[in-house]
Amino acid sequence: MKTIILLVVLFFNIQFMYAQKVIINDSLKIELKKSKKVSKFYLHSATKLKSKELKKVLVRCDIEALHGQSTDINAFSVLDTVNKFRYRIAEYNGYNKGVSLSRSVYGYGRIYLKRQILNERGRPYPNLPKYNESVPDSFDNFSFIGYTNIEVPMYFSTNKNSKKNSIIYYSSSEKTKFRADLFFTIIINKKTPILELYYGNERIGSVEM
Repeated sequence: MKTIILLVVLFFNIQFMYAQKVIINDSLKIELKKSKKVSKFYLHSATKLKSKELKKVLVRCDIEALHGQSTDINAFSVLDTVNKFRYRIAEYNGYNKGVSLSRSVYGYGRIYLKRQILNERGRPYPNLPKYNESVPDSFDNFSFIGYTNIEVPMYFSTNKNSKKNSIIYYSSSEKTKFRADLFFTIIINKKTPILELYYGNERIGSVEM
């Protein structure tokens, strides 16, 4: 009986820990549902990490634009308060809550390259995300004194020396209510990190590894 009681208490504590909900400027509701370290075989991530000094962390949020406005995906970041790092999103999937197989479709925000990648003929690769400098990126609009921004480029080749790589970002989501899976690449060969999710300069909650 004692074991059952302890398990029930632990379960409710975990649920409470992840029920972190913030309303920003009376217009954007963000609920941090869960966070966890994911393996390189995680089904819903298109990227793979090869370095033993890095780990991928999934942060899942339910988002609601209370006045029908668009949601700036690039305003999300994770702060490591021990090593003083601020991480850009490494990968993002937006989808309808409860529909896990339909991800990053039209309206949830499209992926863009921060720098243009051209082939030998000086033309963009047709199978890569587009480069469009007119699409805004707000990541650098928010600063935290004493923190170093960490931006891990995405490689579009199995050759680690390939020039087919770029930092990525996303256009805003036009959906008023959706679920966001945010992936962050975390450095683990330093002091044990303590991670927190931010939207702009607003703290959303703690991120677990």
